[in-house]
Amino acid sequence: MYSILYHYELNTWLHGPRPTKTIPQSMYGEGALKMPTTQSASSAIRKPSASKFQGQTGPKSDAGKNRSRFNALRHSRHAKSKVLPYEDEKAYKNLIKAVFRDLNPEGAIEEDLAMQFVDSFWRRSRMEDKIRTKNDEIFGQLDAPMMAGMLNVPEQYIDFAPDYLLNMSFRVGPKQTEQAHYAWCQYESMVRDYESGQLTNVQEIGAHFSALFEYVQIWFKEHPQLECLYTPQQKALHPYWVKESEQLLQIVDVVGAGLYYRAHFSSWKEQIRNWMQIWYLSQKSALREIDQYDLVLIKEVHLSQCIIEKLMKLQKFKTDGLAYLGRQLLWQEQIIAASKGEALGMAKLQNEMPKNA
Repeated sequence: MYSILYHYELNTWLHGPRPTKTIPQSMYGEGALKMPTTQSASSAIRKPSASKFQGQTGPKSDAGKNRSRFNALRHSRHAKSKVLPYEDEKAYKNLIKAVFRDLNPEGAIEEDLAMQFVDSFWRRSRMEDKIRTKNDEIFGQLDAPMMAGMLNVPEQYIDFAPDYLLNMSFRVGPKQTEQAHYAWCQYESMVRDYESGQLTNVQEIGAHFSALFEYVQIWFKEHPQLECLYTPQQKALHPYWVKESEQLLQIVDVVGAGLYYRAHFSSWKEQIRNWMQIWYLSQKSALREIDQYDLVLIKEVHLSQCIIEKLMKLQKFKTDGLAYLGRQLLWQEQIIAASKGEALGMAKLQNEMPKNA
């Protein structure tokens, strides 16, 4: 730049100023059409519209600003705020402490990588929660009576379907299954005898179907607000239930339905799994949303792995560098010690050499 100015000044000093070209008055005289200069045209383009951009845009209140922080939220992955309003900020801080304690970052670069891993881990946990919640919503729409209908359960038992029918971790042991099946068979016999008119007295029913009424007694113990089933001596039905025999038989129906499900649950498990799978796969719109969450989750897992690899390489580079530096220092110390030893050896030889007479 200085050379250009120097040549310009030298040319001006030798040849004088460059003559200016006069423009005819007829072109740019009074009343003529004035052409806009480059500067005025560009400034006109850059000049904003006062009506469009006048004043501050966006929310002004604290509540509005807090809401606008989450405008960029899309699948919770591109959120500007690390912790969403429904999440636990204390858990996020505890995660930071745990990650920094495990990775032990040193320096600004390692700390930045550690924070990137924390954020990726937090988003990954968020996606896992979303997937879990969505799956719960899908299976929440499937209730026990619906599953009983899929299993072709007799109509009189469908309304009594227990919740554990959808719980694959629930277990009924072989002995419990056998006892429940025997008591349920007694219930079926009782219903036939009662409907045929062979047995109508509840005292006789209780005595004849003892295995069934053992489960009825367990039901009464689970409902202590009701009158006891038997007298204190446990020898006969309580007079109240003899009088209210219709109500007692309704309770026996409830117990009999429960025995039916207990007796057959173990043999139904495989069918229940199949029907649950069919139900799950039929929820196509929800599954598409879960697939999107899965893709985001896979990206976050890959990102976490890449961050950890970068951090490990950086720490290894620093460790190797320190080890190399230590070896160099040790080598230099050995050279210095060897040179000192040679110098001492030469001085000793010189002292031992015979002096000239």
